[in-house]
Amino acid sequence: MSNSKSFLHRIYPIDTNDTEGEVDIIAVHGLDPLNNPLHATETWTAANGNLWLKDFLPLRQPRIRVFLYGYNSSAVFGASITGVNGAAENLLNYLRLERQLDQNRPIVWVSHSLGGLVVKKAIINAYVSGDYYKSIHDATRGVIFFGTPHRGGNFATLGDRMAQICRVVTGNVRNNIMETLRKDSMFAGDINKDFARRAAALELRVVNFIENLPIARHLGLVVPQSSAALDWPEPAEIKLHLEATHTAMCKFGERNEMYKLVEDNVCELLTWSINSAIASTQQVQLLPKYPHATEAFLDPALLPMPGNVLLGENALLRLGPRMKYEPSMESLTGGVAKDHKLGGSSPWLSKLAGLRPFSNLSSFRPPGAKSTTSDSSTDTMTAWPIRMLPHPRPTSIVRRAQLFEKLLVASGDGPVALHGIGGVGKTQLAVRLAYWFLDRDPEFSVIWIHAASVETCAEGLRTFAKKYGIVDPQNNPVSDQHFPRTSLVKLLRCVRTWLGRAPVRKWLIVFDSAEEGDALTSPLTELGLSLEGDDVQSLSIIDCVPAGGFVVFTTKSRAAAAKFSHLKFGKMPEAGKMLEVGRFSLEEATLMLEMGLDDDLLMGTPTVPQQRSLTLDFGNGLIEDKIPHGVRQYRTDRASELAEKLDCLPLAISQAAAFMNKNRLSTADYLQRMTASSDEMLAELMARPQPLETQMGVPRSIYDTWRLSYQTIQSHKPLAVDVLAFMSFLEEDSIILSLLQAAFCVGTDVKLVDALGELRNYELIHSGSVPDIFTMHRLVQATTIKWLKERKINVQWARAVLMTIADKFPNPENSTSWPECAAWLPHASKILRVPLFETAADKAALATLHLKVGHYYFQTGRWSEAQASTEIASNLRTEIFGPLEMPTLEAKDQLIQIVRQLGQFNLAEATAREVKRYRKRQLGIKNELTLKSYGVLGMTLDDQGQYAEALRYAEKALKGFQDLHGATDPLHPDILISTYRLGASYELIGNFSKSETLLSEALQGLNQRGQGETQHVSEVLHRLSHLQRGLGNYRESEESALASMKMRRKLLGWDHPDTTKAYLSAGWSIQCQERYQESADVFTAVVQICKPKIGAHHADTYTASYFLAESLKGLGEFGQAKELHSRVLMGRKKALRSHHPDILTSQVGLAGVLLILRDFKEAEELTLEVYNFLKKEGKIFKERAAIAWTCMSNMGQLHSDRALRAGSESERKTQWKEAIKWARQLVESQEHVLGSRHPKTIKASQTHTKYLNGMSGRRHSTNSSIPDSTVANVTPFSRMTLAEQEDEKTPLYQTKSMEEK
Repeated sequence: MSNSKSFLHRIYPIDTNDTEGEVDIIAVHGLDPLNNPLHATETWTAANGNLWLKDFLPLRQPRIRVFLYGYNSSAVFGASITGVNGAAENLLNYLRLERQLDQNRPIVWVSHSLGGLVVKKAIINAYVSGDYYKSIHDATRGVIFFGTPHRGGNFATLGDRMAQICRVVTGNVRNNIMETLRKDSMFAGDINKDFARRAAALELRVVNFIENLPIARHLGLVVPQSSAALDWPEPAEIKLHLEATHTAMCKFGERNEMYKLVEDNVCELLTWSINSAIASTQQVQLLPKYPHATEAFLDPALLPMPGNVLLGENALLRLGPRMKYEPSMESLTGGVAKDHKLGGSSPWLSKLAGLRPFSNLSSFRPPGAKSTTSDSSTDTMTAWPIRMLPHPRPTSIVRRAQLFEKLLVASGDGPVALHGIGGVGKTQLAVRLAYWFLDRDPEFSVIWIHAASVETCAEGLRTFAKKYGIVDPQNNPVSDQHFPRTSLVKLLRCVRTWLGRAPVRKWLIVFDSAEEGDALTSPLTELGLSLEGDDVQSLSIIDCVPAGGFVVFTTKSRAAAAKFSHLKFGKMPEAGKMLEVGRFSLEEATLMLEMGLDDDLLMGTPTVPQQRSLTLDFGNGLIEDKIPHGVRQYRTDRASELAEKLDCLPLAISQAAAFMNKNRLSTADYLQRMTASSDEMLAELMARPQPLETQMGVPRSIYDTWRLSYQTIQSHKPLAVDVLAFMSFLEEDSIILSLLQAAFCVGTDVKLVDALGELRNYELIHSGSVPDIFTMHRLVQATTIKWLKERKINVQWARAVLMTIADKFPNPENSTSWPECAAWLPHASKILRVPLFETAADKAALATLHLKVGHYYFQTGRWSEAQASTEIASNLRTEIFGPLEMPTLEAKDQLIQIVRQLGQFNLAEATAREVKRYRKRQLGIKNELTLKSYGVLGMTLDDQGQYAEALRYAEKALKGFQDLHGATDPLHPDILISTYRLGASYELIGNFSKSETLLSEALQGLNQRGQGETQHVSEVLHRLSHLQRGLGNYRESEESALASMKMRRKLLGWDHPDTTKAYLSAGWSIQCQERYQESADVFTAVVQICKPKIGAHHADTYTASYFLAESLKGLGEFGQAKELHSRVLMGRKKALRSHHPDILTSQVGLAGVLLILRDFKEAEELTLEVYNFLKKEGKIFKERAAIAWTCMSNMGQLHSDRALRAGSESERKTQWKEAIKWARQLVESQEHVLGSRHPKTIKASQTHTKYLNGMSGRRHSTNSSIPDSTVANVTPFSRMTLAEQEDEKTPLYQTKSMEEK
């Protein structure tokens, strides 16, 4: 980046010819959005003019050179990654020119705030450049940060921290630079990761100064400790707190105590830098050690340093900022890499020529030791060290720093048992420990035993004895092949004696895959081995290990780990420890996948190898910094998603990466296969081996390692394997104990609890956050099913799960069982999707389970899902039993109730008639099921508006049940249910007195049976509210509806469709009281609930919309009322049969609004069409009376309006006569049906009187006609939707206040 404002000025010493300084200090300032040309100086200068780097520091360290780097920081940080990269490049160029005479002079960087990003980027670019800036990179010894944000912290992102700095220094709440920093904060994260790698490689030392004072009280600390600290161990990082603000922390006007703290630490770093540079130039090689300053996820064993035999500098150059591992032959065979600083083999490295597994290291002998061979019969001393290590150095670049540190500490105190689920990296951790010892001591010995069983342990010890020529006390080679006789005893004794002669703390023995604790710790005689000798009764495999060395076990079994950790060897003061090796964190797993996967596959654009651009080849391809932030984020997101699907298991990630690289599958492709695949396909993916060969029977895939666990568990806990097999067909995230008890418990569940404990012991299942809930990862389920399939018992276990759930699925008839049904539902849904069931018994069980699941869906108001499940059950039972058998009719019974609620009235009626006909023919008219069919058919006919026929079937049902149960149980539930259903039918035809009697009887009977708050009682209250409204008792109707709603809300939930129906009824009663605003709010809420719950075209949604239109009309919102009535009428015509009562109701409702809007012609046509149909059907004074009354009211109003606007007296009288005729007919009809004291009758009589007065010319109210001004002032009706209202203000939540009213 070319920038005229950038510079590098030397401020000490002033004499530019002075080149004798021992160390260069480069000071880099932070953000200056005001573009102050003196900002590079003023950042470090106090108010009195003192610049401590020039005026104070040389007094303590005179032989230094101090440079200030200046640059246009607002442009740099405003351009984000591009700007920072350019500033770093300029800085390197200036510095290279300044240092041409002495390129080896050490460098210490000093930075403030965001200037730290420029410094980090400069160090990274110096490394990336190859030879051009290599001297600057290699000369860097330390970095001093003043208030630099290294990460987010305290729930803030790194972008937030950088934006906060921008806000503080600019004083603005938002500006372009701040938004750029916040938006592109990922680039800073990448810089920090790459800097950590460079710090590890260079063994940098870092000093972080952290502010303690806020600039202003309301701003808080700009960069708090959570952001300003790297959290590396000392001395890699020194953290110091300064009682200063963010801007003042690097300015010192005098040499006070705070400055002395800064000066002491800066001078200590300068002295260390000078000394380490001198040691480097004199090629003084220190003992190898791992650097402390390493990034949080990178394994220091894979970074270039003295003592690392894995990667040389050339190999590391191929890796680039992402450090993608490409193993060399040296690393896989244990060969020696060259020291990257010295350019050749170090003297101590030359001693490690024998690191190859099983290599002959006879040349490495203690002084005075004799040469031996494996067939020696005279020498009792074998050469040291021994390298029986069949694993190459770990290739994973993801570190587990805390866990490895715990392992190091614990290994010195006694035996350590590493335990965890298979594939989690226990063996790799033990291998890493072995190489850690080998790197530090060329004379160290490692013995690796595959300890899966007594046989494998003995074979490993035999191989060890044979390879290294171990002899028994009589100097006879241990070569007897007749296992497990006397030779095993001799072998154990000889190995123990031989190891006892080894140098103390100079050897490590690893018992890998020690799944059975008893196999190693129990006396051999207890294991069924017949041994000879007097002292073999208590001899065990582990007795071959003496005190004086390090012992590590790896096992999948927590119980075995506990047993191993309690072992004591020799005179050890205490037992050992057990360490759990868990899965990677998501961040670690993501990094591992990114490191192991080709870039094009991460990006979702796989190419053939010849076309790939090697983004990690700095000489030919792109570098990481040039990849756009959005692209990098997409890559990380895909890797993170896949890593989570793989349960963050290292072995699974390794397998997946190898499979994807080999087959050129992108992360998106692999994810799709994992998500869409069956468990069988997923298991096949998990059975693919990892890329590198393993030895001694060590598993190469997740499936292999878990299969061993299954076999081990089966050998001593068969029930645990059975439970595992059962659980593999259940939903993995919420396996309930009650389901397992239903399958495995007869009486006590002690054995089941023990089996579950064994599975938890091997970490194949886990306890959930809720008691009695277990989780089992899908990978475990898939591999278990594959294992079952190999044994040809997978179908058997799937059938066991199906039969158990079909038989034990809870009955959802009572809402108290719904939580249990909901817990069983995921498992029922999953087993219903298993495509393994083909027999008639299997299909019968499938049908039963579908029917029970459909019943649960129906009871909870999920009617569409209920229909789908019940139809499957009906079809299966038709296939198995035929269409006329009882199981099939049972499914159809349930289907009728469901399609009724869905508004599919024609289908419901047809199916109900079919079921009634079959049952009547097969069972007779007095059978209980036949009588229930009568009742169901009556309800479907009510839905269709065929009230007279519905009434007949309701009467037959009640009479039949009374005959069947009345003598013995007059309050039988079927009698009570049939009673209130008959009462509802009487209400629909207008026989209110009969309806009231029946509903009261039903309610009293239910209360006598102790059903005070049940769904049946709520239904009776709901029907009572309709009856009371029909009788004109609107207040009582409202109270009954609210009581029903309250009960249903408690039993079913506030959003259940039946609760909504009760709420709708309450709104209707409120509307009848002309409280139009309240009713409009209620109907708005109901519509908003119904649309997502049951659909915009459901009958209940249309009903709520119809009443909302009527409320809008009452509020004077005639335009919206007309529009809503029109939509409802059109929808009902599509959904319902011709001339359905709801269609007729909508038609006359729309006509009423048209009259107000003076569209008299259309209003008259709509009204007369309905009236003439009712008259033709003879239903004017019967079940369609309410619709006919609306027709009469409309026609009376129509003629009264015409009379008021008549042009002649004769026309006026003619219209008044018509109006009076319609009004009189209305009064007479309502008096006959409702009585003279009904509110509707009284209102009709008042209207009739007004028409009479109008005809006589007396003054009368104009309520029956609408003045011009009213029509002209029609305004849109606006209100908040349910979603926009606050919960406590929503009408649905105001029912408590309504009940109080």
